[in-house]
Amino acid sequence: MVQPTPTPIPTVKVVVATQNIAERTIIQANMVTLKDWPQDLVPIGALTKTQDAVGKITAAALVPGEPVLMSRVSLEEQTVGLAPMLPPGLVAVVLALSPVSSVGGAIREGDAVDVLISTEYSLYNEEGDESKPLYATFYTIQDVPVLRVAGQGDAAATTQGGTLAPTGRATTVAAGAVMVTVLVTPQDALLLKYAREKGSIDLALRSPQFHDQVITDPVYLDYIMRRFELPRPLLIKKQTSTTQEEPQ
Repeated sequence: MVQPTPTPIPTVKVVVATQNIAERTIIQANMVTLKDWPQDLVPIGALTKTQDAVGKITAAALVPGEPVLMSRVSLEEQTVGLAPMLPPGLVAVVLALSPVSSVGGAIREGDAVDVLISTEYSLYNEEGDESKPLYATFYTIQDVPVLRVAGQGDAAATTQGGTLAPTGRATTVAAGAVMVTVLVTPQDALLLKYAREKGSIDLALRSPQFHDQVITDPVYLDYIMRRFELPRPLLIKKQTSTTQEEPQ
């Protein structure tokens, strides 16, 4: 007796997770694959092409073998925040800069910048003697990725040297300030905070083909005078007045 041939169940290719994928994770190509799924049981909104999932951000956690639904992923960063975009070990820091200090509005998301810091400092010895303050500009962290650039036009705080006036605790920014979010190490985040509160910050825009780390000399008044052979001004000695008693 001939056994009847079972009717094949119609299937369609559905995108499924190949591993546990946490919420707010950017989906990589190795995290998903195509799997035959019974046509009548395909969930509404299931993706059928892996390219429709790769690069998107999960709005909810996925387990291995689970179909990837349109409602569970998003291309909009605003729905899940900036955190999923950050590589492990790095943090995002925002700088409120004047247009001049942010290359006149030429900086865009995806660019790389170098950070110039100007600050005034003094030295002390064990006896408590203090040097005269020295104002200098340093070329600091380099090839820093830019995550986001936005204009800011509300507010009343004044700017000083391209950043917030160094009162240290201002919560508003100057009208027309440019908000530049950069990706740095936690240590460099502390550097930027110190410079923002105690000095000023300027950004230099890099070419996409330039990734070298350069070594520069700090610039201060004596450096400029030596480099350009400027004449030194004459020192004028302070005169001390002595008072003599008149004879009685």
